[in-house]
Amino acid sequence: MVTIYHWDLPQRLQEMGGWTNAEIIPLFKEYAKLLFEFLGDKVKIWTTINEPWHICEQAYGVDYMAPAYNYPGIPAYLCGHNLLKAHAEVYHMYQKNYKHRQHGKIGITLDTIWYEPKTHSEQDRKASEAALQGNYPQYMIDRIKALSKEQGFTKSRLPEFTREEINFIKGTSDFFGINHYTTWHVTKNSYNNSGNFPIPSFNHDMGVVESIDPDLRTSGVGWLVFYPKGLYNLLMWIKKEYNNPNIIITESGVASNQGVDDDERVDYLNLYLEQTLNAIEDGANVKGYIVWSLMDSYEWKTGYLAKFGLYHVDFNDPKRKRTAKRSAEVYANICKTNQIDWSFEPMVITPMARRNGVQSLHFPTFSLIVVSLIFKRFL
Repeated sequence: MVTIYHWDLPQRLQEMGGWTNAEIIPLFKEYAKLLFEFLGDKVKIWTTINEPWHICEQAYGVDYMAPAYNYPGIPAYLCGHNLLKAHAEVYHMYQKNYKHRQHGKIGITLDTIWYEPKTHSEQDRKASEAALQGNYPQYMIDRIKALSKEQGFTKSRLPEFTREEINFIKGTSDFFGINHYTTWHVTKNSYNNSGNFPIPSFNHDMGVVESIDPDLRTSGVGWLVFYPKGLYNLLMWIKKEYNNPNIIITESGVASNQGVDDDERVDYLNLYLEQTLNAIEDGANVKGYIVWSLMDSYEWKTGYLAKFGLYHVDFNDPKRKRTAKRSAEVYANICKTNQIDWSFEPMVITPMARRNGVQSLHFPTFSLIVVSLIFKRFL
């Protein structure tokens, strides 16, 4: 699997406005064409763009990632608009010019937190659904249009697709690629903006307040807590909402500070793969599960501090010595035997049932230990 774009925008393109400038669309298409020409015979799975929401909201709406615009409520939507059209252009180009001789598949990868209602109220249930649906359901179109009018804008801050563009974008993915790590709680944001979000902003437009359940098991990064059932819920929701598409879990994993004896990551993999298996048995069309990441790497927000790798990297060693962690051995065994062997499970901190023996995994296509390579919602 090769990811065409994982956030590494050339500076010259950013000086043009980056993804907020529609001129990026033909340039991205030319870039993808170059990759298909040189690498297409070797690559059987392509994903055009990794995590559109992060690219647009985290980089343009706030200042968490480069280029750190911190201009909420407008450029993120321009970014998303252009990004989706660029994706569709590349998808159709591949289908027309390359698929018949390279026989690959191409899709897009979405970042997907599962959102649990914070309470059993109908308001929080609707907040959960709104958070899952993303930017372009009719609810969001209508809400942003109404809010824009209240805020004195002459038209909606959310750019509209023409009917022709909608038809061009619709269905441009051979699989439903999801990156899933964790689950958060959501509750409805009050009319008085209890979330204290900037107005306008994506968070205010969404109308919900996100939070992390303090009772859930924590990890090596604050935003990631253990809730394996969230992955099951997400897979079953996709099955229902999108007519049971082929799903590839393109990233899933946990940061741990335990070094090579990373029992925490062993637990995570066993528990999340178990829920993936449960979803498959209940009809979800899951084709693969990809661990993030093969080795400790540079994380965009935390640098070298967050350790997601199956292999430890000694960043103080000029040769960057790699050492297999316990999780690497456990996951290699899972891939080799196509089973979860619960005898590898070293500990469970939160009250979750232990298993004995083995549990068979049956991915119809593949189970891989790979990292999205870089040459580096809208289906």
